Amino acid sequence: MRILVYEYFSGGGFTSDSCSLSILCEGLGMLNTLISDFKTAGHHTSTIIDSNIIKLNLSSIKANQIIPLSSFTNLQDAIIELSKVIDAAYIIAPETNGILQSILQIIEYAGIISLNCSISGIEKVSDKKSFNKSLKKINVNTPKTIGFSLSENLSNVKTKISKNLCFPIVIKPSQGTSCEGISIVRNEKNLRNAITKIKEETISNNFFAQEYIKGNSVSISLLSTGNKVISISLNKQNIILAEPDSNSMYKGGFVPYETHLKKQCFEIAKRIITAFPGLKGYVGIDLILTDNNVVVIEINPRLTTSYVGIRNVIKTNLAQELINCYFKKKLPSQIITYGYSFFSKIKVQTSPAQPFISNMQSEEIISGLVKIYGFKTVWALISVKGKTKKETVKKFGKVKKNLKRHIKGGK
Repeated sequence: MRILVYEYFSGGGFTSDSCSLSILCEGLGMLNTLISDFKTAGHHTSTIIDSNIIKLNLSSIKANQIIPLSSFTNLQDAIIELSKVIDAAYIIAPETNGILQSILQIIEYAGIISLNCSISGIEKVSDKKSFNKSLKKINVNTPKTIGFSLSENLSNVKTKISKNLCFPIVIKPSQGTSCEGISIVRNEKNLRNAITKIKEETISNNFFAQEYIKGNSVSISLLSTGNKVISISLNKQNIILAEPDSNSMYKGGFVPYETHLKKQCFEIAKRIITAFPGLKGYVGIDLILTDNNVVVIEINPRLTTSYVGIRNVIKTNLAQELINCYFKKKLPSQIITYGYSFFSKIKVQTSPAQPFISNMQSEEIISGLVKIYGFKTVWALISVKGKTKKETVKKFGKVKKNLKRHIKGGK
């Protein structure tokens, strides 16, 4: 088959700021690994890349066909032109602000088969307030949450929070990408700064004050035909939840993650998927695990960064399984993990005059090296595998050390 694999941030959605640079790094990692897996399964791959990235010879992108895009406004024309030779498409994009949905509408308009969740399924889980209410109806634990408008009077916000929640709390935008705009707020004095942070970092008009759940941040990755579901893995997440004057960040994680709550996590995940028609293909669910409880935070109706680690520890080709989910309504009978994978974004200080993107030949640096001219940092997403946790962490440290030496001009 001929497959279009498109990633939003490398395909015209990138903006020149440090937060977008970190997210671009994740996007390139997912794009590169998914393209690789489709090709391994014997499929021809095409992708659409911002011409500013293409001209810098980003050798990590191995698609059979790369279409340059001069402006995001030209994306629809590029997709329609490709529709003449494409059988199906997979879109990697955030569902916040309707980005994923709008691109899937273009795919639908162009007559291309989508391997993503349906637009209606994405909409049902993207509305966080409605999603939380739906979870309560099926007896799934979620943090206690209060919604606000950013224009609401601060004194009213403080009053509602004091009546319903106890500090510390989490303040997050209703619309946002990755961890942008999110803060942990330990007292009432920091509320103003947390709200200001959302206004500065996102285009959201609303935000949530949410009960802080202390525990382990994990995610579940699943495959679904829409009717049947199979759990792929439970993944540990490395998340920095910062106060308003710092940046919260998803850094990466490791797979698989073992816990006595694993079976309960998988059962809850399957219950959620079956409760929301239209969720098919690859789906991720973010959770917090306390000592004896599973709390659902949100659902990601798309490929997630954990994919770059999962593919290292299974023999199943998940790209081919995406095709099987749609065309054959079929799931693998089981997915077994072997060994461990550790994956993480890293940031290295460098000269602001260094080029936008440079490359280092290493199969573990799956994003390539990502940098904006004028900024003092280089970002990279590293994914390594090993037979044991100790071996995997040690290997990651070695790749990271070599990368830093390369960036700083060492040999």
